[in-house]
Amino acid sequence: MRLNKKQNILQLIQTINEGFDYAKNKGGIEAQAMIGDCLEAIRYIYGQVKGENDNTKNILNEIINKANYAMTLTNKCKEFKICLNLIENMIYKLNYSIKNDIETQIEVVFMPYKVSMWDCMESVWKEAKNDPNCNCYVVPIPYYELDSEGYINEFCYEGNEFSDDIEVTHYSLYDLENRKPDVIYIHNPYDEANRLTRVDSRHFSKNLLKHTNMLVYIPYFVAGSYLDLMDKRHFSELPGVINATKVIVQSDVEKDLYVASGNDFNKVLNLGSPKFDATISSMKKSFKDAKKWQEIINNKKVFLLNTGITNLLEDGEKWMKDMNKILNTFIMYDSCCLIWRPHPLTIRTIKTMRQGLMGLFNNFLEKISNVENVIIDLNSDVYPAISVSDALISDYSSVMFQYMATEKPVLGMIEESLIEENRIYAIDYLGNYFVDKDMNVEKFINMVINGEDPKKEERIKRLKASITNLDGECGKRVYETIKKEAIESILS
Repeated sequence: MRLNKKQNILQLIQTINEGFDYAKNKGGIEAQAMIGDCLEAIRYIYGQVKGENDNTKNILNEIINKANYAMTLTNKCKEFKICLNLIENMIYKLNYSIKNDIETQIEVVFMPYKVSMWDCMESVWKEAKNDPNCNCYVVPIPYYELDSEGYINEFCYEGNEFSDDIEVTHYSLYDLENRKPDVIYIHNPYDEANRLTRVDSRHFSKNLLKHTNMLVYIPYFVAGSYLDLMDKRHFSELPGVINATKVIVQSDVEKDLYVASGNDFNKVLNLGSPKFDATISSMKKSFKDAKKWQEIINNKKVFLLNTGITNLLEDGEKWMKDMNKILNTFIMYDSCCLIWRPHPLTIRTIKTMRQGLMGLFNNFLEKISNVENVIIDLNSDVYPAISVSDALISDYSSVMFQYMATEKPVLGMIEESLIEENRIYAIDYLGNYFVDKDMNVEKFINMVINGEDPKKEERIKRLKASITNLDGECGKRVYETIKKEAIESILS
């Protein structure tokens, strides 16, 4: 039986119990009328549990028989009250039987909006899909790309881009209002507060919360470090965080920051990040996209270059110079292959917020497309590139943090202030190599070619000490914990 159906029945049982109590204190015609109403409600429950459990039906039959008998005693005060006391005891047994004798089915809905962010939910979804007591739906929701003024520029829907093994339900075919899922998972915390993209208002967290008792926010990113609590507060006070019933975080440090920012301690669950599950799983997979690259890779050392949009926004001209410098360096190495993964919003960001860079960026694209040992990876899935690469060069991003779980070398292109010891680290990434501190791109390339990685042990130790459930089982723990809390919130 669906959990929300159980909830409705349990609420009705409470009302029935109050009805019998009213009848007990009234007697006469009023008592008969109330018992009649209670009988109607009990017969409704009987119809709802038909085929579920014999013990529950037997208890209901006993209550019906006793209630009918009580109808004949309404003018016999003592016998009437004794009969109703027996009924109240039976109702207590019925309440217990509904909770414990009838198997509980839950309905869980995953509502991603960008396929590239699905990895923060995927391992949780796999657990839900494989649970025989769970009806599981993946319902990608539409969103809009915004122009530089914040106005809607384009309608987007990525439901058709999910892999074939994921059964996708179109958002127009899933009736939230009537189905009222027991759990909804989201990864978008912004609602109306995003400057680049915005989900449709129907799917703002405050509106989703109207149709479920358990709205769960899983961050689409791996958190890095913060200057101080105020630096973190921006993320802790977003609408999706405020409206969520539960927030999944990756570490004790991250939980402490959420709580210090005003979130309830019991609302924030330190269970790790499912994005690490995806990284760990990718090391054991064979990807079609990776096979397409083999002719270019051809036994070369493969470097994954990951670029976000933060550096681009902060200093676009410097970002372009750094990109050209990296490309020119790799051109010198025939024994290496470079896979460049630009952030999926790179072009949108330049068009809307850094229009003056468009010419330089187009020139760079033309230049890089003519280099034989460079692959531009525009796939929504980062994991083929992670699986075939031997090392990562990255700016400050989730990919850099996730990649550490592969135990392969990482070169960070981040400003010095982001590696100061006095920062608050939600993940300890100080075991990586950093440009302008202990390494440059050319030196890093030669190190990887020679099979060297002197900071490996330190890097892995720091990572494991700072992240919860870094064993590929995070999704399982998230699913089991949320399912338990969803059920207990109704049935306890």
